[in-house]
Amino acid sequence: MPFFDEILEGVEHRFCLRHLYNNYQKKFGGRVLIRDLMMAAAKATYYQAWEAKMEELKKINEEAHNWLVKIPTKCWCKHAFSSYPKCDVVMNNLSESFNITILLARDKPILTMNEWIRTYLMSRFANLREKVSKYKVMSCLNREID
Repeated sequence: MPFFDEILEGVEHRFCLRHLYNNYQKKFGGRVLIRDLMMAAAKATYYQAWEAKMEELKKINEEAHNWLVKIPTKCWCKHAFSSYPKCDVVMNNLSESFNITILLARDKPILTMNEWIRTYLMSRFANLREKVSKYKVMSCLNREID
């Protein structure tokens, strides 16, 4: 954390909940109840809900609770996230799936890699636009504005 504050001043840093849980599991062992409480605490959208889940966790494993409390809540709890990034995702599955997708292009020179990513994204967007155009759902966005 101090590294990010020093090098990337003013940039908000968050932990991926799945990776945080993996570290947690290595240290304290993993049970479904503990995982569910940790996930529920991280996904709580207000402080009181987070506090209630953390109290339940404390009753089950106080040492694990203390380990989690030492981690700043602004890095892993939805209720403490800043609204500036306009994103409240607690797991980084999206970036991991993107990294797997570009694996073929990552060993290429930078310009070739960027061109591969550009063409991949453009064709993906075109395919998605084509799929969406087939839907016959009326929404407020389809309405004519006076």
